[in-house]
Amino acid sequence: MPSNDLVQRSFKYHLIIMKIFGLYPFDSWPQYFTPYALFLYIIFTIATPILAVIHLIVDEKPIVDVITENAFMIVELIALIAKFLPFKIYPERTKKALSALNKEIFNNHLPEQESVLDETVANCRFIFRIFCTSCAFAVLSWASLPLMYEERRFPIDVWLPFEPFENTAVYLSVYLFVCLSGVHAGFDNATVDSIVALLIYNASSQVIILKDTLMHLSKRTEDEISKENRSLSTEEKENLKSDIIYKKICHCVDHYNAIYQFVEDLEDIFSMVVFSQLIASIIIICICCLQLSVAVPFTIPFFGAVSFLTAALLELFLYCYSGTLLFEESGTIVTAIYMSNWYNYDKKSKKALLTMMERAKRPMMVTAGKLMNFSLETFSTVIRRSYSLLAVLKNY
Repeated sequence: MPSNDLVQRSFKYHLIIMKIFGLYPFDSWPQYFTPYALFLYIIFTIATPILAVIHLIVDEKPIVDVITENAFMIVELIALIAKFLPFKIYPERTKKALSALNKEIFNNHLPEQESVLDETVANCRFIFRIFCTSCAFAVLSWASLPLMYEERRFPIDVWLPFEPFENTAVYLSVYLFVCLSGVHAGFDNATVDSIVALLIYNASSQVIILKDTLMHLSKRTEDEISKENRSLSTEEKENLKSDIIYKKICHCVDHYNAIYQFVEDLEDIFSMVVFSQLIASIIIICICCLQLSVAVPFTIPFFGAVSFLTAALLELFLYCYSGTLLFEESGTIVTAIYMSNWYNYDKKSKKALLTMMERAKRPMMVTAGKLMNFSLETFSTVIRRSYSLLAVLKNY
């Protein structure tokens, strides 16, 4: 039973935000996408971190003060330069990864399996709402930081070739620009992180459907034959059943290969995107913890650090959880085959299943930069590395 456009059901609001911020090609006027995307990339993604780094170099404040005030946002903005670049220069690859979910083989499932996709779609929408809420709170906390100071300041210190604080109009213009850069970075980041992780989650859902099909091949085939009300002899029914089961096993092999290729494409397209985020997360978690250790509780800097720490941990956990889920579900395909009535199949079907079992012995996994797997173990590793870096900074 094919579903209506799975991409639109799962990622409708992701795509709207990605199109607005130049991360996904337009359906109309595709020729304008590249200049529009690069314009936003240069103005809102590159300009602010460059100006912030220059200010970091020329600033005479103690290094720990500079780190606690600005470094976590600077690190995030610098990471976004590498993170968003593939979406800007290779938009068709992103479109290819998403459109793969609308292939017939991913939507040709039984009515009783529809609940798996319905749950996946509902979880995609719920997780995106959580991410956007977390992002909005983090950006709002960050943008409101200057309000706690008597003198004029920006949410993040940037170097400018002129004095921006003397003229109110100039100050408000620069303040608005810096805030827009933060909003652009925050919502883009939340959208990209959630869509990549949820694509992996969708792959896990396809594996669940595949396992359900394999486990109940015999029973569903018998039900299918009985519903046809055909008057066949016992031998004819057995031959028909064997033929149908073999065709369904071949379809399952095609389904497995399609899922495997989908996961391979995801890793090829988004591996470096996630790797840049994982490296940034180590530093951001460390700096946020450092800021919490010196901030006065229940102040704007305190809540700002908490919100950024929460957002960073959510991003990291979603990647690692999705990767773990895919690994565990794909690792039990062989078990699902064994739990079926394979011993009643004909020789041809048994050979086909044996071939598939050999193929499925190695679970699917996605890596970040070909170095780290998406797993809960990686999540704990990042937390440990962040703590190690925090210990170094605390003793500096």
